[in-house]
Amino acid sequence: MFKPGSDPRRGKGGKREGAGRKSKAVKEIKKQAEQMAKEFIEKHIQPVLDTYGKVAQGYMVQKKETTRSGTVIEYEEFVYDSQILKHYMDRVIPARAPEDKAGNAAAPAYYIHPPLESD
Repeated sequence: MFKPGSDPRRGKGGKREGAGRKSKAVKEIKKQAEQMAKEFIEKHIQPVLDTYGKVAQGYMVQKKETTRSGTVIEYEEFVYDSQILKHYMDRVIPARAPEDKAGNAAAPAYYIHPPLESD
């Protein structure tokens, strides 16, 4: 009658791509890839995120100004990067918790960000 896999009543295809249980070798490769990605993130991306947090909290900048008489005044000023601070507020600090009918916040629905440390 029909060749195996070419029965027109069964539609196109045959075995689906990626169907079935993964072999132990494939599982091991995925586990190693996951471990490598985690190590890469810890090594390269975590320092960037740490710096991002520090910049969002503000930082000291040394400035110099010259007066009309020619005197140079050096001072330090605490500066915020407004764009990073806005992004930090939108992404890192959680949104307001949902409230019930009585207006009480549902405590487990969100995480309260700890206060920022100031030196």
